[in-house]
Amino acid sequence: GEYEQAITVARRWLALDTLREEAHQQLMRLYAWSGNHAAALRQYKEVTRILEVELHIQPDAETTALYEMIQARRLPIPLQEISLMAQQADTPTQMTFVPPTSLPHVKLPAQMTPFIGRIDELTEINRLLNDPTCRLLTLVGQGGIGKTRLAIQAAQNLADTFTDGVYFVSLASIYYPEFVVQTVAAQIACFPANQEDVKVHLLDYLRDKRMLFVVDNFEHLLDAAALLSDILVHAPEVKMLVTSREQLNLHEEWLFETGGLSFPLTSAQYEGTTSLEDFDAVRLFVQSARRVRPDFTPTDAKSVVRICWLVEGMPLGIELAATWIQVLSCAEIAVEIQKGLDFLATSMRNVPERHRSLRAVFEYSWAGLTEQEQHSLRHLSVFMGGFRHEAAQAVAGASLHTLRVLVSKSLLRRNPFRHGRYEIHELLRQYAEGKLTPEERAESLMRHASYYGDYLYRLGSVLKSADEPQALDEFQNELDNIRHTWRYAATHRLIDVLTKSLDALEIFYSMRVRYEESEEMFRKAIETLNADSPDPAERLLLARLLAAYVTNIDAMGRRTQADHLAEKSLALLREFKGQVATAFPLLLLAPFKNIPGRKDPQALELVNEALSIYETAQDKWGTALALYMLGGIEHNHVNYDVAREHLERGFALMSEVGQPGGMAFILGMLAESAFTLGQYEVVRDYLQQALPLWEAVDNRVMVTMTQAWLGRYEDSYDNADRAATLKNALKIYEEMGDRRRMVWTVYNLGWDSYFDGDYEDSLIFQEKAQRIFHEMQDIEGESWSMILRASIELRLEHYTDARDYAHQSLKLLEAIHFPWGVSGAHYVLGGIALALGDFVEARQYFTQAIHEAYDVQSIMQTLRHLSGLAALLLREEEPDQAAIIAFFLVEHPASEKDTLKRAMDIIDKVVWLLSPEELEAARAKGKTLTLETVLNDYVKKYPLLV
Repeated sequence: GEYEQAITVARRWLALDTLREEAHQQLMRLYAWSGNHAAALRQYKEVTRILEVELHIQPDAETTALYEMIQARRLPIPLQEISLMAQQADTPTQMTFVPPTSLPHVKLPAQMTPFIGRIDELTEINRLLNDPTCRLLTLVGQGGIGKTRLAIQAAQNLADTFTDGVYFVSLASIYYPEFVVQTVAAQIACFPANQEDVKVHLLDYLRDKRMLFVVDNFEHLLDAAALLSDILVHAPEVKMLVTSREQLNLHEEWLFETGGLSFPLTSAQYEGTTSLEDFDAVRLFVQSARRVRPDFTPTDAKSVVRICWLVEGMPLGIELAATWIQVLSCAEIAVEIQKGLDFLATSMRNVPERHRSLRAVFEYSWAGLTEQEQHSLRHLSVFMGGFRHEAAQAVAGASLHTLRVLVSKSLLRRNPFRHGRYEIHELLRQYAEGKLTPEERAESLMRHASYYGDYLYRLGSVLKSADEPQALDEFQNELDNIRHTWRYAATHRLIDVLTKSLDALEIFYSMRVRYEESEEMFRKAIETLNADSPDPAERLLLARLLAAYVTNIDAMGRRTQADHLAEKSLALLREFKGQVATAFPLLLLAPFKNIPGRKDPQALELVNEALSIYETAQDKWGTALALYMLGGIEHNHVNYDVAREHLERGFALMSEVGQPGGMAFILGMLAESAFTLGQYEVVRDYLQQALPLWEAVDNRVMVTMTQAWLGRYEDSYDNADRAATLKNALKIYEEMGDRRRMVWTVYNLGWDSYFDGDYEDSLIFQEKAQRIFHEMQDIEGESWSMILRASIELRLEHYTDARDYAHQSLKLLEAIHFPWGVSGAHYVLGGIALALGDFVEARQYFTQAIHEAYDVQSIMQTLRHLSGLAALLLREEEPDQAAIIAFFLVEHPASEKDTLKRAMDIIDKVVWLLSPEELEAARAKGKTLTLETVLNDYVKKYPLLV
């Protein structure tokens, strides 16, 4: 009775969580102890089935060992466990539940069918990858043998071992060795600041990581194998699990020969087994057959075994063979496969050895297709990364009926996780591609390019609408085909296809911030086009491509090259003045003429020309974009009211269009304008509107920027929070290759460390920022970084160095007529003079800085500089006047946190210098003052610098 009661409790425990192996183990023990060994063995098969279906994993070693002990009748019976189980309460909720531990990041492709068997192989791979001397393990075997599935499962099982994650790198659609490093970097979102140092950046990023890479389909890229050696040398905790039809021939390579799934090799094995489904190949055949015919039962066991034997346990061969169960018996399938296998193995000497048995399966399946189905399959081989049925119809002439037949024969699969896209096994795609004649291949590639050119032309319009998020996702799904089309069109100078595709590419790469890839795509096309072409369409396309290209390389920090190519683009555009196609490139080029503080009319001329074109064409999207650009230029020219009018009008138009990304851009510029004027509540409102729009289009860069900016206005948000947000942003910008935003983030981190009093860290950030700004020839950024350096040296009481850096910065800023920066430099020089006790010079610098900031209506900066004047008044023994300004700053809504801190520091000091009555009088007066009153009473009466 105790066994029955214990089994009842164990079943209740199991019902709470069927995935918990401990519960299955306990039930297996109880069945065995009660003498019901068959039930115990069935329970093992049940847990195996559940884990395969739900988690695509095998039972752990302890469960399997328990199964083997029960099967051998060697399980000991600890009576105390029986008593303990019998004493359990009837309510299973009293059992203790241990939540699973969190796993490292695992980026492996989802599998649509359960993984079957290969316990021995998984155990051996696990052992090898846990061996410190084995860091590169190559699973070698012929195509279709199951290397990829085995590698994925092995990696999944090892996820706990690699604390920095497990990543899958597919090389199936990569044709050039030089792209392998970019593909590896893309999988871990590790993007450098420019195209030239991808490998260096990747090696540096991986240096301290504990990762496992599953690198799939390496056989056609053996020239790139040295990259793996370099990674292993530079990253001692990284390991590689590679699949390839050929060994890599590297010194550090360990080989693992991957064979077929297990099946009875001899009659003795067949006759001695209690269940054929103990053999992995048989289990796979039965599973595959039941997907085609749910009522399938392997009554003809010998023929099933023979099928598995004929295809040598090859998973792809088994799956293809099983599709015929609808029309052939197992015996007939075995006979037909045998004919093909024997023939190819003995007669076709020109077929590579690794292809012979797989080709037999393919040839047999091919022979079973109608002429139309064969035509469709071989023309479908030009697709990359799958396709939708509309594309299949247009490119390959494949009807829905044909696609359904090909799916039913396992020649295609429909992926429910990717909006029902059709996919073809890469090896089968290559086989089908080999069936194309040169003429057919050329025709199919041309139709593929034509289809996707038209597709992208239509998608470009959708990307400018309220449906932009869905269109971006659709573009992402088709990215492999789009790359394929673009490169083919560029190589073959298909001007019409490139022209139709360009709008969509520009919007996608802008919203998803993929500088590396877009730089490569645009550059490839530019290299094939001729500025002196007799075809005006080619010249116009080149002008547009150059405009798109310079925007990318400028963000990557290549400003000199960008400036040069921007001039080339402008020169080409002049030929087509007034045409609609020139409007967007004009907007892209305007920022290269828009220097803050310098009223260069050319930037306004370019944007106004684009605005006129869009308004004439009644293009609301383009008009809104042009108004956004006008607002930005007028803001930099200190025309804040005019800027706001343009931006508000642009936002109203973009709201009518409904494009989330466009609205978010304009809201960001409105926020920047309000920030300059110290209108922080308005800033917060704009940013709160923009954030969900950026999230809708999945723009990680702008989401991070907006979150960081919003955080400044949260009461609970301190310097540590801001630093953490900025470091997260820095990581994303580095991944995206956005060097410009990256360096400004480094600069801001320098100020955060400065305000925290960590001058050593601040100096590290400052030096890095100044170096990168200098490399990018960004004078504004380099000057601001020098102001930071001067501030650090001032705090360290290195007054000579502080003054040198401030004067260097001032010289650069005056040369580019940048009033905000000039004001900042004068403010720091005032602080240096104050520290040295030169009150006259300090007043001159502070007065000059305040005037300059107020002249450009930078209210935030004006208030900050007034805190310097208050500090001077305190040093001049005018504590009452210092207190009045400090209280004014505390009350002013546009005072930033660092300004408030300076003001509060002054108040803390004057408390000891003024009587309570004097302090209260200063407080009362400070509250009543306006900024204009403060300037009139405390600033304007003093002379400016000569």
